[in-house]
Amino acid sequence: MGRTSEALTAELVDTMLRNATVVLRDGRLHAAAEHTSVTEEALRVPLPRAWPDPVRRPR
Repeated sequence: MGRTSEALTAELVDTMLRNATVVLRDGRLHAAAEHTSVTEEALRVPLPRAWPDPVRRPR
């Protein structure tokens, strides 16, 4: 795709804000439907390619 994970994340957050899926309140993202905070930790979840391969077994 030629874009960094940071650029893709920014695009995703921007899309969610424009579609009112999340709202920005007091400098934090909140789910629009339930007004549930999105923590900084949740924003640091690794991309799927960084997750361990469930098929690969340690030797």
